[in-house]
Amino acid sequence: MFRIRYKIMDDVVLESWELKGADGYFEFQVGDETYGIFIPENIDVFMVSIYWWFYYFLEAILILNKTNYVLISDIEKANTWIEIKKNGDELYISKVFAEKPENSLALESEVIPNIKYKYWKDKKVLFMRFKAEVLNKAKCYLRDLKCLNEEIHKDIQNLESLIKKVDNI
Repeated sequence: MFRIRYKIMDDVVLESWELKGADGYFEFQVGDETYGIFIPENIDVFMVSIYWWFYYFLEAILILNKTNYVLISDIEKANTWIEIKKNGDELYISKVFAEKPENSLALESEVIPNIKYKYWKDKKVLFMRFKAEVLNKAKCYLRDLKCLNEEIHKDIQNLESLIKKVDNI
């Protein structure tokens, strides 16, 4: 099983050029493990970038379509990564600890040194189920962003383009 939940914090004060709805709560569940936070109250200390989590998951799907490995950096937490390994139609998802190498990116398609499985390891999900959940929730999130933002924002256009790419593989 793989499930995503998010909650937009729409009461955050932003500059006029900033994307409304970018931040809030983001949580995903794989098997019996959960990563992130989703609570009824709006407590900004727990906010993360919903936008970038969706963006990275969509990019990870594109990478996994070409290779069998991707690491997604949690930009909010030092040295925490989500590791996704593909074997045929199955994905194995782990929360791992590793120092982020100098010049590392938010997504890496090669194993980085000194990965430690301190948390949970190899939670299995079907690739098509993972892709369907990410696409479904990303499309819902895109609709939410379009409602919150009066004019077309470049980040909305980028997310929409990425969704179309993933939809076509």
